[in-house]
Order: sequence, then C-alpha cells, then structure tokens
Amino acid sequence: MGVRYNNRKWKESMRLRLDYNNMMAEFVGNKEGFTRKEIRANMNVIDTAYNLAQLKRGRAMMGWTELPYNQDEVVADIITTAREVRKNCDYFVVLRTYETNTYTVSRPHGGISGALPPSP
Repeated sequence: MGVRYNNRKWKESMRLRLDYNNMMAEFVGNKEGFTRKEIRANMNVIDTAYNLAQLKRGRAMMGWTELPYNQDEVVADIITTAREVRKNCDYFVVLRTYETNTYTVSRPHGGISGALPPSP
C-alpha cells in the first residue's frame, strides 16, 4: 500500500474546509454571531492563537497534529504485537478511560487472562 498522505491529489481531496457562515452575525444575528469588522479588529489575537498552535505543533497535547507523519515505528510495533496476539489468543480487548491506565483482557486459546483494575 502506498503512502497516500504524500500524494498531492489525495491530500487535496482530504483537505478540511471550515465553513464558518453559521458563526457570522449576518446568519445568526449580532447577539450570537461575529461581524467581519470584529474579526478584522481581532486579527492580532487570531494570529497569536495560530502562531502558538504552530509553535506547539507535535508536542504534548498537540502531538496529534503530526499524525500520520510520525507513525512508522508505532505502526510497525502494532503490527508485530498483533501477530503475536493472533498466535496466542482468540480475543484481545483494550479498555481505556481518561481516569485510569490502559487495561487489557485477552482470551488465550482455552482460558482467560488479563490485567484489570482493582474493584473500588
């Protein structure tokens, strides 16, 4: 499989477009919407926010901004792990919540194993 994200035509077809019409005062009224004049008057704030996002790109909570460009090792590791799991298990489940660590439960051929959190 080729690397689609390097293909100019594919990248253009996947480009996100932001339609902000329903945020504009002319569509939703002055009470809730922005006017073009307000946007122009706040371009310094908008530019600062954009520049800050670019500065933090790929780091900490902004790590997602580098996807899929930095995933070769991660994908290779996932594929290797999946091959091993398939050899040994009928089922494999990964459970995750924001409050806890990741827990895995697998059903090896003929049994069940796993690492679950203790009951509260």
